[in-house]
Amino acid sequence: MVGLPFPSLVQYRDPLFTVNVTKDITYNTNTQVGSNTLDLYQPGAYAFTGPTWVAGESIPAGTRPLFIFFHGGSFYLGTKRNQEAKVICEDMASRGFNAISCDYFKFPQYSWGNSEVAATCDMRAAIRWAKNNAGTYNINSAKICVAGESAGGCAALFSAISDFEFDNGNNYAAYNGANSRPNCIVSCWGKVQNTSFDLNAAPYTTNIAAGRADNLIVAHGTADIPVPYADALAIKSLVDSLSGTNKMSLATLRDAGHSPWKRLPVSIPPRFYADGYYEDAHQTVVNYVKLKLAL
Repeated sequence: MVGLPFPSLVQYRDPLFTVNVTKDITYNTNTQVGSNTLDLYQPGAYAFTGPTWVAGESIPAGTRPLFIFFHGGSFYLGTKRNQEAKVICEDMASRGFNAISCDYFKFPQYSWGNSEVAATCDMRAAIRWAKNNAGTYNINSAKICVAGESAGGCAALFSAISDFEFDNGNNYAAYNGANSRPNCIVSCWGKVQNTSFDLNAAPYTTNIAAGRADNLIVAHGTADIPVPYADALAIKSLVDSLSGTNKMSLATLRDAGHSPWKRLPVSIPPRFYADGYYEDAHQTVVNYVKLKLAL
């Protein structure tokens, strides 16, 4: 009997490394919107012995791409240490990315419009922080992916296709405008269609036509009620019509609702994406980010 070949393991695709966490780094110093902090997750050493390395060996040298994650919570709930945010950032760091989970400014419940703008501005502020501190934290400032779930997914997409921005310090003069847009976007079940902003109007259409949503992947459940799956289809149709077909990707989560981290509606004990619908698409998302960042 011929044995199966040992699978090829590569960084940025497979979980290879231990993870180190640095907590509560201030990334937004604009006192008008609050002082927000992030947690930084970084690969440490090889976590196990593999084909060409041993457990505990240092990670490969060089700068690393950055994965920025914003949690969900309808723009008024949640923190950067939500279980889902921690799991995703730990996972991405274990694959070789630098990953950050951010707190961001939140308005009171149902303050639509202001909430979306504030979260988007904070997402772009996080990008500027990363570029201004790239040398300190070993970040490849040309390979930055933004991601988020629900409200965070909305902020991720708007950071690419809107012009929302404020001065948060971090060398704003050098890193505003085009320099504060992401290189890749992951929007997970985000409410981005039929919100306070008409995506069929400028500047969104202008930015989409300019290719700023080409490196976008949307993950969305077909049974989502708060944010219907039709919203994801509408976004894809808009990008296809303005920028060309097959520019963005859609990862469909069959039968998943709005919180697809757990497959069954149970909370004791909590079962997050390792047992949930999102697991079905997670490797697809990782592979997409690796491809679009040319890693």
